[in-house]
Order: sequence, then structure tokens, then C-alpha cells
Amino acid sequence: MASSASRVAIIFGTGPRIGASLVKGFLGAGYRVATVSRSGSGSGSGSGPSGDSSPNPFHIQADLTDPSAAVGAFAKVTQTAGWPFPSVVVWNASSMTAPDESDPKNPLAIDGAGFDRDLTFMIKSPYVAAGEAVKAWREKGEGVARKGTFIMTGNMGPRRVFPVPVMTTLGIGKAGANYWMGVADAMFKEEGIRHGVARLDHHTRLVVFTYLSVFGPRALANVDWGFARFYFADERGPDGGPAWLKNLSGESHAKLYLDLVEGKQDPPYYVTFRNGKYEKIDNVD
Repeated sequence: MASSASRVAIIFGTGPRIGASLVKGFLGAGYRVATVSRSGSGSGSGSGPSGDSSPNPFHIQADLTDPSAAVGAFAKVTQTAGWPFPSVVVWNASSMTAPDESDPKNPLAIDGAGFDRDLTFMIKSPYVAAGEAVKAWREKGEGVARKGTFIMTGNMGPRRVFPVPVMTTLGIGKAGANYWMGVADAMFKEEGIRHGVARLDHHTRLVVFTYLSVFGPRALANVDWGFARFYFADERGPDGGPAWLKNLSGESHAKLYLDLVEGKQDPPYYVTFRNGKYEKIDNVD
């Protein structure tokens, strides 16, 4: 395991429930933590670079409706704080705009500027952040260990349409982000498998290729030769439906995210979970 000085996590979006729990969890696990939000202070009380034993994160104030702000946040981590590039990127930020008050039940009456802002915030900005992360992780060179993990705090939006007009942009944003994250996870995990196979001796490589020709790429789905993993986290309630606010648990998110990063759980990219553990839940009714 890498030393605490080299383990850095950056969390985009730091609310009082999930964001605060993520900060606490990663700090407790020995990570240096940077937080990014529009407000002037994050979940912790500190706003400057912290040492390994500091209880406070390094907070970066940024408007994430501007995709370039995410790139700038990475630069502040490496240049201002002087830390290594984060190996863990968490997008915990979301936004939604209600329909015009003159027609509140009409999902097509959402202000165009608000619509664009929300989708940039939840689809384009994390997409740009992920691209920047992959560039940096590739510069780490080849090796068996995973180079980075990108996790998005999601919801059930990609699996179910909720007839709630105020949630329209939230649902579109999460569903759109889920799609590119699924593609990214498949491609970069496959890239890791290819590199891993290339390092095998000739005989073992032939065995692996034969196995793949019979069973397909998913035959090695649990082999973490990876280069990077992407996870969309969808917490569920007791009935398998959405957690909603009453069942939403910051501690559950923190436990799951740490387990994903450290390889203690190896679910598919779309992670349905309860009580900090992955559960295969296909309830879409």
C-alpha cells in the first residue's frame, strides 16, 4: 500500500451529509484530502494544505458549472498544496432546476440557462475532470497496481424515470454521466487487462487468450490489472428503491467508496448498495 504522503483524494462537492462523511472517511484512512465547492470552506475547518496528520482537508473554492474549474482544482492540489496528483477522484456534486413557477408541473418549462447549467455541472464538468485524471494516471507508467479510481455519487435516475418535474435535470444529469462512466470503465479496465496479459510469459498468455476466446472479455472481469476504474454509486433503501433523503447515509457512502478504492469490493461499474456494501439490486418498477 502506498504511503499516506502519496495517497491523495479529491472530492468535488462537499455537503453536510455525504461530503462530510467522505472527507472524514478518507482522512481517517490516511489520505490527504482536497475538497472543491463553490463555497469558501469545505466540510472541514481548514482551508490550506494539510499535513498527513491534519484533521482538515485542503479546500479549493471553484464554480463547477465551468468545466475548466475542475482542471484548475487539480492544478491547485499539485502546485499550491504540493501534493501528488490524486489517485482518487469523487464527484459528489449535483444540481437541479425547477420548472418555471408559472407552470410548476411542466417538465418542459425549465429555464434554458438553468437546464444548461445543471447538465454542465453533472455531465460535462465531471467528464472533463475524468479526462484530466486519466491523462495524469497514464503518466504514472505501467505496472500491476491500479493507477486511479473515479467515483460518482449517483442515484436511481439511470434505472427509473420519476414523474417529478423538479427532478428532471437531476435525472438527465445523472443518467448522462452514468453512460460515459460505463463506457470509460469498460475501456480502461480492458486496457489494464491487455497490459497485464502482455506481461505474462508466452505459454500463460496463450492459455489466457484461449480462455478469452471461449468466454469473452468478461471472463477476466474480476482481475484488477487495471489502469483505472470508474464507479457510479446508487444507494438504495430497504425496499430496493431509491434511498431518498430519509435513508441516505453518508457513512454508508464513505465505507463503500473506501472499499472500492482499496479493492475490498469488486462490483460492476454501476454499484447498487446498502449499508456500505454492494448488492445486486435490479428493482426498476
